[in-house]
Amino acid sequence: LEPPAAPSVVEEDPNIADVAEPEPELPKTMNEPEFLALLDTIPDMKAKLHADYNVLSGRFNSFRSTGEQLSKLLGNLDRLRLKQKSLHNLRRVEDQLAAVMSEIDTRKRQVKKMRKNGVLPDPALCVFNQIDTN
Repeated sequence: LEPPAAPSVVEEDPNIADVAEPEPELPKTMNEPEFLALLDTIPDMKAKLHADYNVLSGRFNSFRSTGEQLSKLLGNLDRLRLKQKSLHNLRRVEDQLAAVMSEIDTRKRQVKKMRKNGVLPDPALCVFNQIDTN
């Protein structure tokens, strides 16, 4: 049961047109038989999926969750920062340093975007990356 609607306290402005925005159309979802029928029309993709699927675990070998992706990205960012530091210390070629700094900027933007979307890093991978770096 819904509670009765509260009376409107705000007066309507006659200068503002009451324009209803159209509802965006939701993408059509696909059930399993439809997916399998479509998959049969893409033999290369079907072969790659079968090759990557692990029957014992019931998962794809190359699949990474968004948390795992973020953890991997953070580990790569730390590795690039160490490389940047070593290039500064050794005063190596400026081109290498510029390339590393460009890659760091790109990865920082990716991390910021993922965190903005609410993705949390996988703790196990973060710890592994820290141990692996040290």
